[in-house]
Amino acid sequence: MKQSVFEVIQVAFGMIFLFKKRVLPKPIHFIAITFFTLLVVYATSSLLPIIGECAVVVKSHMNLEAIRF
Repeated sequence: MKQSVFEVIQVAFGMIFLFKKRVLPKPIHFIAITFFTLLVVYATSSLLPIIGECAVVVKSHMNLEAIRF
């Protein structure tokens, strides 16, 4: 459900960008852009949990007292 919301938002942004240019693209271009945006959203949403797990592992091995802010 969470991924479908991201996909719908990305497709909506893509459509707004296309229609803002006042150029109605060919149907194949519209299908290709839609597929590409869905692929980018899927890849990003799939990588975020992996990056989060890596950050937790790195943080557990860091000496947080050595970093002063």
